[in-house]
Amino acid sequence: MLLSLAKSLPGSQVLWLNGKQGDASAMLALYRPANVAEQQGAVMLLHDRGQHPDWPQFIHSLRNELPDEGWHTLSIALTPPAEAKTPKRVLLSASDKEFPYAPKKPAADNAPEKSSTRQLETLTPEQLAETNEATEQLEQQQAVEGVDIDVSGEGDTVEETAEKPVEATVGNTERIELGMQQLSAFGQENKVLLGVGSGVDAMLRYVLANPQSMASGLSMVWINAEVSEGLLDEIKEKAQGFFSLQVLDLYDSALDLQSRNAMQRRDFARRNGMEGYRVEGMSGLSLIPSSENGQVTRKVESWLTFHAPGMKKQTKRL
Repeated sequence: MLLSLAKSLPGSQVLWLNGKQGDASAMLALYRPANVAEQQGAVMLLHDRGQHPDWPQFIHSLRNELPDEGWHTLSIALTPPAEAKTPKRVLLSASDKEFPYAPKKPAADNAPEKSSTRQLETLTPEQLAETNEATEQLEQQQAVEGVDIDVSGEGDTVEETAEKPVEATVGNTERIELGMQQLSAFGQENKVLLGVGSGVDAMLRYVLANPQSMASGLSMVWINAEVSEGLLDEIKEKAQGFFSLQVLDLYDSALDLQSRNAMQRRDFARRNGMEGYRVEGMSGLSLIPSSENGQVTRKVESWLTFHAPGMKKQTKRL
């Protein structure tokens, strides 16, 4: 999906960080420079779970419209969610020694001749219970041993599995750090992290792992934030600089869960004297098609203008 996305966009927007295209550790990032002379800084965009760096809702419009307001944008690809794997099952044949009931005895010589019409054989309730019990026991045993159950019997051997290369992965904290380094290389020191959904969780975990990142006046924008339980309390203990940051927290006020979570975050900010925190509900925020109206983009632009203004990094004159 990411390769197709990269090919569909102008080459000037596509960056591969931490390697070249095709490397297992390479990270896709989409860059747009500011389109005006008076540059404000850079916004790094963190998409939601299951999305990509040019996702139609929120991310696409923000990364393409903020440059007109003096902001460089860098939208990075976060790690995809782990695929849920359905365990394989074993279907025992009647000849298998672990088959839970004995095979039928051969018919006697004087048995009546079978009808030409084929009859389907059914299991008695007792046989069905025995079969289910045997299957559950085998699955429990395989789960303890950590071995997949193979239906075909033609699965990889231990030797073949060991020979398979392990694909290198780069976690979200490392990915955000790569993006921050790239923005610094572009001369941008006034940085804003903007996350959608689970992208906010990735953002906060980055701050927790890199508390020094807040020293330069890092700002944040959250949209329909998803934050793991206890994460803010952990940040309170280990990253005190977080409470001096400017944060805009936008949420869909039409959704009960979003509203409850937003109020909890608001109360947390109040208890800890977080003066730079602002929470705002927007009814139907989750349904707003960013391609048709720019309510969210305008809201973010306005907030950035008053709460996160900045300038390009000043270079020394030779």
